[in-house]
Amino acid sequence: MMVELFVLGCTGVVVFLHGANFFFHALTQHLTIRSLRFVSLEKRVNYLAISKPNIALERDE
Repeated sequence: MMVELFVLGCTGVVVFLHGANFFFHALTQHLTIRSLRFVSLEKRVNYLAISKPNIALERDE
């Protein structure tokens, strides 16, 4: 009886750790993609600000 409970407890811990690993892997992938998109957008905005500093004035005219 004790061996079965020990094996069941170890199995539960392993399943929990695999679930946590899957969750954090998915979460970090999502955050990485979002931050890369933000960096890409920020680079485009900075590029436009440097290469065309009067872009706001051109749009108003």
